[in-house]
Amino acid sequence: ELVCQGTSMDALDVELLDVVFSNLSAAHLCNARLVRSSWNALITSDGKHDSFCWRVLARRDYGVVEEKPVHVSWFEYYKILASYAWCAETRHPQIVLSEHNKKASYGVASAQVAPAISAGVKLVKTNYAVRPGLSYFEITTHHITSATSEHGFGLGNERLHESYGYHVDNNGYGWYSNGSCFIRGANISSKGVTVSVPSWNTGARTGMYIHWDPTRSTQSWVRWFLNGKEVMCKVPLVVTSDLESPSTSTKTAKTLPPGSRSKFMQQVVAAAKDGTASASASASASVGQLYVSLLMNTEWVAELKYHGSRLPDGYIECDLVSLDDPTTWENKGAY
Repeated sequence: ELVCQGTSMDALDVELLDVVFSNLSAAHLCNARLVRSSWNALITSDGKHDSFCWRVLARRDYGVVEEKPVHVSWFEYYKILASYAWCAETRHPQIVLSEHNKKASYGVASAQVAPAISAGVKLVKTNYAVRPGLSYFEITTHHITSATSEHGFGLGNERLHESYGYHVDNNGYGWYSNGSCFIRGANISSKGVTVSVPSWNTGARTGMYIHWDPTRSTQSWVRWFLNGKEVMCKVPLVVTSDLESPSTSTKTAKTLPPGSRSKFMQQVVAAAKDGTASASASASASVGQLYVSLLMNTEWVAELKYHGSRLPDGYIECDLVSLDDPTTWENKGAY
């Protein structure tokens, strides 16, 4: 009602604004800018109400509790959060994407398609590479036939392929539902390190907290989480030699010119609502980049969520063992 009446935001107190925006979708908030010019300016710019609008939605939709990067508004940061999805163009054709490409299903019947299953695992990876700095990605397993079917969740570059799994040739790091973990082709259980690798099944939330530094000035690593608690170990990530420059290694939604209504609705709502991003995001990418990926076996439904640069509120960090640099390991072959 407040939106329909064109009430000025300045007339509303902070608590009421928080309630108002926590009940709006990203698409509704984008449409609200059309009510009057004052709303348009406040909603789409880095104005004093930017945090009320998009910070509330970032907290509600993605569990973001940190401060945004200093060089972007909350509006721009929300677009970054919403931009990660499974890439429709590079997925295996038997994997079905839904929920704006956030949910991947393999071998499960739906109202649109019959299940399709063939021999071997099927690959799907994100439309964008992991951003430099800290990132937390999590998948929720809505359905899985059996934890022993070796469903994989992990990282790999453009060479990641169903036939090899998480291998040295694709700089792969993968955690499997049967309770195994392979780092660049080597099973961590063969490294003489006592690491407990938990299995996971229907209802599990499995996550990767990643620090990625393409410049190699600091150590890149991945830490693993199960249902909000850190598990396994801290694994150093290898930065390969053929990286693009940090300024071009990640594609994100661009800042839109003021007053561009058509581009706003096409790009902002698409990024915030659909998460489809660029169709060619991975086509020209360097193999030095890493992508979040799934290796899907038999029946599995998994939904992706990107939480920004910090862990969701209430997650438990543990002081676990850190493995040696994987480049010092003897490659044990493909999994």
